Amino acid sequence: MANKLKIYRCNLPQHHDVFLEMVDIWEEIGFIETEYVEGHVHWADKEKTFLLWHWPRVDEPWKQVPPFRVGLFGNVVPDHPQCKPWTFFARSPRRLDKIAKSDLPSYDERSITSIFMGKVENQIQAAGRNNYDWSNGIEDFYMSQGSPGSYKYTKEQYLERLSQAKFGLTLPGYGPKCNRDIELMGVGTVPIVAPGCDVDRYHEPWIENVHYIRVERPEDIQDKVSSISKSQWQEMHYECKMWYDRNSSPEGSFNLTKTLIEKYK
Repeated sequence: MANKLKIYRCNLPQHHDVFLEMVDIWEEIGFIETEYVEGHVHWADKEKTFLLWHWPRVDEPWKQVPPFRVGLFGNVVPDHPQCKPWTFFARSPRRLDKIAKSDLPSYDERSITSIFMGKVENQIQAAGRNNYDWSNGIEDFYMSQGSPGSYKYTKEQYLERLSQAKFGLTLPGYGPKCNRDIELMGVGTVPIVAPGCDVDRYHEPWIENVHYIRVERPEDIQDKVSSISKSQWQEMHYECKMWYDRNSSPEGSFNLTKTLIEKYK
């Protein structure tokens, strides 16, 4: 591929998932060429002018945002003309894309009406996830409290189970977006968006009642879910999958990134 996009990537083995895994996929496909650099940030283009900020927050003193000309921000998007909404990524883009490209279960084949599988590992997550008892509104609810190792499912089991549900609850992560948001879109499970989740600050924002339904509290969920007919769900399922393909699949996320870089050069 002529004129490949150049990515200057940081080398952080302990964080080799999410966007760092996606960079691996882009390179394997032949979309980009890469060069390792010191630090904790990724840059794009030959002059390192485009910051690719994939971290969940911008206020951590150990991950400070460096000076840049234009920044693409995946989670928190600062309110500044140099900061552009981008896309976000699954915890394991490779695993998600494999199942997203498979023959996903239909409406009738999905035995779980609503699902949430997640964990609380810090106080920021606890504030957004323990503010209500969300288990009251969700049929299949699992919330691990504690260390990263204390989790019920493998990554493959988690994605497979997610694809067996018609609707999936989204709660804020360490930032206002969560990897689960993208995983739901990829498997065509219609998101139930709770307060504190950011679905607007993407380059392509989610549209209510097209990509997701919104609730304010657990008591709202049953009525909202019941109001969606089979045909409506099928349309929303399709729109979720198309959004994933355009924005967060390996091909879609690369094309979007390249388009934004060309636009703001």
